[in-house]
Amino acid sequence: LSYLTLEQKIVVVGWMANEVINKTRGFEVEWVIQPKQTGNADALSFGLTKLSNKVDTILVVQADDSAFYRSETLSGFLDFHCSESAIVSLMTVKKIEKTSRFQIIREGNLYRGIIKIPEGESRENSVEFFTGCVCFTRSWLEKRITNIQPSDKGEISIPALFEIARKESEKILVYQLKDSEEWIGINTKEQLAGAQKKWRSREIYY
Repeated sequence: LSYLTLEQKIVVVGWMANEVINKTRGFEVEWVIQPKQTGNADALSFGLTKLSNKVDTILVVQADDSAFYRSETLSGFLDFHCSESAIVSLMTVKKIEKTSRFQIIREGNLYRGIIKIPEGESRENSVEFFTGCVCFTRSWLEKRITNIQPSDKGEISIPALFEIARKESEKILVYQLKDSEEWIGINTKEQLAGAQKKWRSREIYY
């Protein structure tokens, strides 16, 4: 995000927060600590507390799988969201990813829902799923984020906001990554090792 021109750059940290902040001082970001990790929408709500009144559009990038986005990909995504006057735009990727259990359903560029893929189902074909990167229109988001119902585990998640917007018949857009290698799933030790290898070789996009 340091390569994008943004009004504000806010980073929400939870686990080992102080260590992360101390090791990354010098970056032009504002830090917010999420004291208890109860979902990515909860993290987003903490980030909103630092937001300047000048900001109308919010770009959310989750850090776990997204270290390899090109700067032009993120700026293109922002332009796409703003030019189409959408309330929500979500970034997706299409690939074979056996640890991802949810598939995006859409018509053209319009989001129509998410379906859960049953455990153990064969995954020989690529599936389109949410990357964790999303744009929101601020005025809509701030009024809805407190309406998310917690899961059975007590977590509140960003995809729940897609369903709120869908039920309100709002415009929700889908933006698919052109290069699926810009997103790397990190859910197993093998995937983590692959991502670390890519990072060390400096195959990073700016």
